[in-house]
Amino acid sequence: MMSRFAPAGWWLGIVGMLLCSAAQSWPVEPPPVPPSMFQVIRNSAHIAGQLRLAVHLGKYVLEELSTVDEAEPLDNIVGSARNVYVLIRAARAGMEHQRDARKAPSPLLEYAYNETTNAWNLARIPVDRSHDGLPRAQYLNEAIRSLRQAIEIVERVLQVYR
Repeated sequence: MMSRFAPAGWWLGIVGMLLCSAAQSWPVEPPPVPPSMFQVIRNSAHIAGQLRLAVHLGKYVLEELSTVDEAEPLDNIVGSARNVYVLIRAARAGMEHQRDARKAPSPLLEYAYNETTNAWNLARIPVDRSHDGLPRAQYLNEAIRSLRQAIEIVERVLQVYR
């Protein structure tokens, strides 16, 4: 025997499937970056927060670069990549201020600073190479490779720098 609510159940299922498929096609926004995160501050917690946000935003950019359509402009993605670069640069500058303020060198700070410098240089590639006139496929390959390396380095730095 069929319940009188069965048709409503089918409709709810269909509406749910439509909502799920529509949600997948909605554009995903990059994580917001508060302006304070771009400031150079010597505070270790602030620097670690900048690096964590760079990783989070960098993973978003990697996903976008990996799934971008051929006809889709890259301007918004490059803008988010620029924010990753600026966050790493600000964290590096904060570490530099910490180094200058120390009376004796700290091996962990030196390691974090040097590795952050490496990540900073790698994070520049998706931004700098976007205007070089490279074929799109070549740009995407270089941008994805360098940004993935930068994120891996920053994640290692966050293991020792807190």
